[in-house]
Amino acid sequence: MRQTLLTGTLLCLLAWTVQAQEVDEEDNLPAALRGKTLTVLIAARILSEGDVAVWEANADKHTIPGRAVTIKMVGTNLVILASFTPYLMTGSDEHMLVAQGEIWAKADSGNVRYHSSVQTIPMKFGELVYFFPLGNAPENSGSDRIEVTIEVIPDVEKTE
Repeated sequence: MRQTLLTGTLLCLLAWTVQAQEVDEEDNLPAALRGKTLTVLIAARILSEGDVAVWEANADKHTIPGRAVTIKMVGTNLVILASFTPYLMTGSDEHMLVAQGEIWAKADSGNVRYHSSVQTIPMKFGELVYFFPLGNAPENSGSDRIEVTIEVIPDVEKTE
């Protein structure tokens, strides 16, 4: 069933939405957060057999530590909602990314399956983090898979 669900719905993704409360003006931020804005780069793609990308979408959003960036992918039988929240760790070059995922998938039988997960991922700025909302399909499984990559980079401080 999983292979049928993946193959049938992944190729039918209709919408891609990225939401974040944009950080436009650093002057409106509290003094403690000035100079600490982050850019979250998100790339999502559907990979078919042989790791060939059959669909791709990219987004970059500005945020502050502790504020989530959310993506939503909607298909005919599938809805994926994922939120990525970066947190700075003081005195360390390693930070934390909290990845929360929710998946609603409608099977051929008409039943809707729901799955949720929360992961805390240690990361460094500029390091690519892979997020597989439906799991990483085993090699040679013959099914398509969704792959989301996230990269968090600090914004360059503005000079006056």
